Amino acid sequence: MTNDLGELLGFKITRGSRSNSQKAVPLLKGFKRLAFGDKGYLGKKIFEELMQGGLKLITRKRKNMKEKQELSSHEKQL
Repeated sequence: MTNDLGELLGFKITRGSRSNSQKAVPLLKGFKRLAFGDKGYLGKKIFEELMQGGLKLITRKRKNMKEKQELSSHEKQL
């Protein structure tokens, strides 16, 4: 995980499995505002957990997802 300047803030080495997204949640605890990730981090449970902590997860949507009503400027840039 890096900040907007590319400085290392934290990391976790995991096995190469399909579901490592939940392992990112502890790294993101304490951060506020926005986090950017790939489509693998999309999931209702993770999204809600991060939102409760004050962090909004920005990712590209999956092909099978419904269109959101309102896109933020960050989401439009993706």
